[in-house]
Amino acid sequence: MDIKRFTEYREKVVSSVSRAIVGKERQIELVLNAFVCSGHVLLEDVPGTGKTMLLRAFAKSMGGAFRRVQFTPDLLPSDLTGINFFSQKTGEFEFRKGPLFADVVLADEINRATPRTQSALLEAMEERQISVGGDTYCYGRPEHLYVINRRLKRAGRPTVLWCCSIEPDIIRGELLEDLASYDLIVARESITYDALRAAGLPALLCCDPAFTLKTWKLPLPSGWKNGATVGINVSPLVLDKAKDRRAAVDAFIALIRHILETSDDSVALVPHVTWEHDNDLDALNEIREPFMDEQRVFMLPATLDALMLKGYIARMKALVTARTHASIAGYS
Repeated sequence: MDIKRFTEYREKVVSSVSRAIVGKERQIELVLNAFVCSGHVLLEDVPGTGKTMLLRAFAKSMGGAFRRVQFTPDLLPSDLTGINFFSQKTGEFEFRKGPLFADVVLADEINRATPRTQSALLEAMEERQISVGGDTYCYGRPEHLYVINRRLKRAGRPTVLWCCSIEPDIIRGELLEDLASYDLIVARESITYDALRAAGLPALLCCDPAFTLKTWKLPLPSGWKNGATVGINVSPLVLDKAKDRRAAVDAFIALIRHILETSDDSVALVPHVTWEHDNDLDALNEIREPFMDEQRVFMLPATLDALMLKGYIARMKALVTARTHASIAGYS
């Protein structure tokens, strides 16, 4: 990060907001810091001291949308998240976004709402996603990018969206408008590239390095069956973010049991990421526990690098994975 440029930007934001509310420079800086870090702020003060005005002025200075929600006992989760409604004009269900999709949201008197409504808010704050009618909407980063892109374009600076993957079906509306303002969009795979070009957007294809990564084919471990080994990778994030963690674990156990009972295939458990704070071994060991005495279920070493992992994955019959680059290795 360019410290000098960020300092100049910080001073501009503080100066702009200070024209709307006086004597809150320190608070404005703290709000800006939280915004840059994609965090949250707890504002505590007596009534009438400008909390709402500060955030409204901050959002306007940033070029973002501001929404204030007054929490009451009769406030429903859908009042925050939005609803799916039937459009007589199109004959289809359409999603109408709630206030949580704004760039800056002020939630006033949270403690007055019911637990269900508070849960909808906390999901958005912690998981950076919003659940409505069985669909999950990831609200945080796209909205953040909209704001950054608008600010840069106002300053006359060129912008490039680098190494993106975008579902073709969502390239419409506000997202399409925002994508059209980029000077260049670099797609990392052909599906996104073709969709961007079809929408008339300036796109360049530069594949993810994982697609062209070479393979290092080590000797096959005990229990491996040529042409009959199914790989399974599970991220702890998948289990921890499941609504019912135990049910998610049981689903993977049931999948392995189904493979063993209906085929002669072996099952290779694949630890792809083994960081201290995000370790696939935590999830895989939990799933492997019922099969400790089963020779057809085994764990690949956790010390393999990317080339070695791809060498094993390339020789699997099938792969079930929660990791993006493990998926790429499976079909490249």
